[in-house]
Amino acid sequence: MAMTSGADTNLPMLERVADITPAWLTRILTESSLSNAQVADIELQAIGAGNASDTRRIIIRYRKDIADAPTSLICKFHPAQEEQRLGAAALGTFAREAGSYAMIKERKACRIPQPYLLAYDEGHLNLITEDLSQAARPGDQIAGCDATDAEAVIRQIARLHGSFACPEQSAMPPWLMRMSMMGELFSEVIMTGAALAPERFGDLLSAQQYSTITECANLTAKWYQLPWRHLTITHGDLRVDNVLFQESSPDREAVLIDWQLTGLRNPMYDLAYFTASSLSTEDRREHEQRLLTGYLEEVETNLPGYSEQQAIADYRLTMIASLTMNLLATAVLPRTPAANTLILALLQRGIAAAEDWDALAAIRSATSR
Repeated sequence: MAMTSGADTNLPMLERVADITPAWLTRILTESSLSNAQVADIELQAIGAGNASDTRRIIIRYRKDIADAPTSLICKFHPAQEEQRLGAAALGTFAREAGSYAMIKERKACRIPQPYLLAYDEGHLNLITEDLSQAARPGDQIAGCDATDAEAVIRQIARLHGSFACPEQSAMPPWLMRMSMMGELFSEVIMTGAALAPERFGDLLSAQQYSTITECANLTAKWYQLPWRHLTITHGDLRVDNVLFQESSPDREAVLIDWQLTGLRNPMYDLAYFTASSLSTEDRREHEQRLLTGYLEEVETNLPGYSEQQAIADYRLTMIASLTMNLLATAVLPRTPAANTLILALLQRGIAAAEDWDALAAIRSATSR
């Protein structure tokens, strides 16, 4: 078992969320700053559908009142379904999520939920973090976010990128996603998603939009192999439903969650992914230049030699990041009304962003050199 934070290495790895006991949780809390915490009873509340993970809220009752002791925590375990668990394990998802929290916590790189336990092995994940459900507002992916929310997210991502700028690649953990690895894993599935899109969405998308989808899918494998001069640690799935927003601070603060695709990429990957997926097309067009400039001002001292001209060129090249991942979702997510509504909204935004920036022409040029 790998234990990256929290309880001692003798703590048993749990197979199921239902195996959590007051004694197990007490050991985790007493290994943190809550040395006097004694958990008397717990209640588990389901969160989410459980496809990518088995996530619950733990309601806690103590034997006696402890100052600053949390009354609830979030636990995120490997998926309960064996097929999903084995698939996530094969992708290195558990090491990536636990390792990302540990790296970020060590450098205080950006705002994340406080981790109490980060434990994983080849086929399992036991993650315990603070519960922000009462103190923060979750992002709404279908509605998208406004410019103020976007500024809050970009402040945090600038902190993350600046904390890990210009890394020595050989020193980076093997579990970090690389673009070439994503190409090997996802290119064929993205092609499948593009082929299935007309059947799934019919006349909800235009012939021109389907043409953009097809060309994007055809270029994806080569795009994943492009060399990048500037690299940093990136979130990799930076969309607004992977963000919580706290309103209590003077400036709205974004809390970044779900680190399953963390990787070593060009920093514009996160920015282009976020603006294309999480702002309405109208808001993106109105605010993205200001958001990009604000980002560059935040990271100016930590990304030496990264000019605005180069950043804009990279932003254009990475503008298909959201579109590619939503073509992947088209191939793999169930055909439910909720999933169709979500994917369609994201495809429409992603297509518009790719077309606005003529991203496919930039990729054709870059991949033909």
